[in-house]
Amino acid sequence: MMQDERSQEVVEVLARHEFLREIKVLKNNKVGGIDGVNAELIKHEGQRLHGEIIKIVLNIWNEDIMPVIWEEGVMVPNHKKSDRTVCSYYRVIFLLSVGYKILAKILYKRELGDYKAGFRKGDPQLIILFL
Repeated sequence: MMQDERSQEVVEVLARHEFLREIKVLKNNKVGGIDGVNAELIKHEGQRLHGEIIKIVLNIWNEDIMPVIWEEGVMVPNHKKSDRTVCSYYRVIFLLSVGYKILAKILYKRELGDYKAGFRKGDPQLIILFL
């Protein structure tokens, strides 16, 4: 077996583990994104759907190509105070694809090498720190 094939197998096992970890913590009773897929569907549909989503995640990771539908979100105004005629009494929420949310959590928790960066709390200047 070639090294590239072995490396790909390790990546796939890691992606499956990360994916299964993230679907366990998805919140129920939340509206899905523009694709109409909600958390309950992903949690309870089974291994066939999980396998397809993992293929998408691996394709994104390897090819740097995001599904177009995962790049879109639905903006929904959410009323937060009494007078509904005042625009400042609303806040906007974005309904994002659950698949995208899973991918974002996996990437957030992974080590991203030189691309991992942050800001120091209380620093008066916007200095980016490469960790």
